[in-house]
Amino acid sequence: MARLFVASRKAAIEAGLTKIEAFIGKDNKIAQSYYERMDFETCRHTDTGVCKAWTSEEN
Repeated sequence: MARLFVASRKAAIEAGLTKIEAFIGKDNKIAQSYYERMDFETCRHTDTGVCKAWTSEEN
């Protein structure tokens, strides 16, 4: 899965995007950990989930 995100991150940078957000169910600790390993940071919480964001350092 990490290779998929590497490709997604590269495509985002090439497209000029500066941010990717992921909304994850609040009880899905495995997915939350995955996104944290991919350098996503928590940006907000809702009643049902957590939003994590990756921000490009290249733009």
